Amino acid sequence: MIVIRCGSAPVPTVLGEHPRIEVSEVPDKDEINRALAEVGTRRRLLVCGTDAGLATLLTRLMRSENLDVEVAYIAEEDTPATRAYGLPTGSAAAKLGVQGQAHEVPLVRDETGAVLVGEATVAGPRGELLVGEAYADDDKVFSGEVPTLTVRVSRDFPGCAPLSRSRADSGVGGGSPRAQSSSAAPVR
Repeated sequence: MIVIRCGSAPVPTVLGEHPRIEVSEVPDKDEINRALAEVGTRRRLLVCGTDAGLATLLTRLMRSENLDVEVAYIAEEDTPATRAYGLPTGSAAAKLGVQGQAHEVPLVRDETGAVLVGEATVAGPRGELLVGEAYADDDKVFSGEVPTLTVRVSRDFPGCAPLSRSRADSGVGGGSPRAQSSSAAPVR
């Protein structure tokens, strides 16, 4: 077990006895590779940081074929990822990370292969409407114009629910989200 502190994220005192690696708030490839080398046979990473740091770490684990590593997420306060996965925060998250049992959860990726944790929103450029179409597997989420498209991850398979913000009732459950637009601005 090893603690990865992303940026200036607080590390709960319950983690004080565990080895620690300091990385950037959103760690780069080399920092994550160093952490993987350090973890060795202690195959659990305790990640103290933000959703963005966690997503970057998970992306690197996936791309380096290290998905057998257990990952515990310790956020200081409630985030989209802690809500999506039903995780505690602060000291309670640290205790769960040390003592808890790991469970598989779906890994949701975007079209670039980057892992999504919590939620991501796609909007049109410069606050304009998003023009195009999006699908979740075979289900059309929208076609035409919408203010935004938000994708929220879930701990249940298939792992995400795209929600078009054009109408309150237009959420489509499940599947891999795909969007096509001539100009879109992802917001994470």
